Amino acid sequence: MSCNSYGERNVSLVGFRQSTKFLTKRPLDTLLGLRQQIMTLVRANTSLRFVTSLSLLAFLVIGEACTSRSAVSPPETRLVLKSKAIIKGVVRIDAGKSVSYRLDVEPEMLDASVKGSFRAAGGSGNDVQVAIGDEMNITNWVNGHQASVLWETPGQLTTGVFDVSLKPGTYFLVISNRFSMFAEKTVEVESNLSYQQNEPVKVR
Repeated sequence: MSCNSYGERNVSLVGFRQSTKFLTKRPLDTLLGLRQQIMTLVRANTSLRFVTSLSLLAFLVIGEACTSRSAVSPPETRLVLKSKAIIKGVVRIDAGKSVSYRLDVEPEMLDASVKGSFRAAGGSGNDVQVAIGDEMNITNWVNGHQASVLWETPGQLTTGVFDVSLKPGTYFLVISNRFSMFAEKTVEVESNLSYQQNEPVKVR
């Protein structure tokens, strides 16, 4: 091989490196077009084709892989309003007792809230106390200790409604008759956990 031939290949290799350095800075969505440009560049120079065949092959394989990954789009979703029944019916609560209902809010449940109403009967006041909170605070509340619940009735009530926003976590809805020493209470109660959830759009 002559010195001139070696020099020509060396110059061609430098030119190719400069060209590919510029091309690889382009966005991934132009890789297919860049591949055509590179192939044209290689066809025009046989010496360049001889020296850079392996480098070109590696570049094209990586480019195809990146293009394939970027072409995959996430599935289309939509928000769906959902509701879960917590309790609906009549409950009897003995004197000095309470009943509780567990509320589990998962991370995928968006804009969650617990809504409901109640009406109590029994005893001289036809009343109960109601509260919503996490396990630690609701336990303290039931036992008459200081607690930071999310919502509670202002004392003892005959009837009431509630609508409380909830973050992901575990909570309890409690209806208490612990303040009553002798009278059983009958409570008509209804409560639902409402939330929104992303679901994939069905393709027709």
